[in-house]
Amino acid sequence: MTTQFKFTIAPTETSDAWAILNEQGHPADELSIYLSELPSGQPVELHYALDSNSFAAGWRLFGNGTLFTDAQDNFNYQLSSEVTDKGAALVVTIANIVENAMIPAEVLAKMQQEKTQAFPAVPLQADTNYEVDFRVIAQLGDDASQLYFSQDPKIIIQKIPPN
Repeated sequence: MTTQFKFTIAPTETSDAWAILNEQGHPADELSIYLSELPSGQPVELHYALDSNSFAAGWRLFGNGTLFTDAQDNFNYQLSSEVTDKGAALVVTIANIVENAMIPAEVLAKMQQEKTQAFPAVPLQADTNYEVDFRVIAQLGDDASQLYFSQDPKIIIQKIPPN
């Protein structure tokens, strides 16, 4: 059974943060997903829907709906996104999550700097604290030559909740 989290979003034409609200109508600037609370091996779906006022004003989600800016340790999970409902909705799926397989921060930093160097036998850390950084993409009206990008909704995948 897939675990789902649902949000409503309201884009802005300014650099102000978009409203991202959970099902209870509270700001959802960060979501922590705890693997210990999920059915083993099942994907997680994040459902984002434009609020009705934004949709009526001509806002539509664009392309696949997301720009993944930094998916930390993304070799141990799979990301996909799809815009549905004629641009009014977005589904981000996180699947195939592998626990306790983090690349050490110093090695990851070196990998980002040394693009031509191979890295053999990298020891993984027995930790699960994956950050999925992305932005939701929208357009206003029919003009796709100018796009709008949300702030990062900040998704963190962890093994267990903190004490």
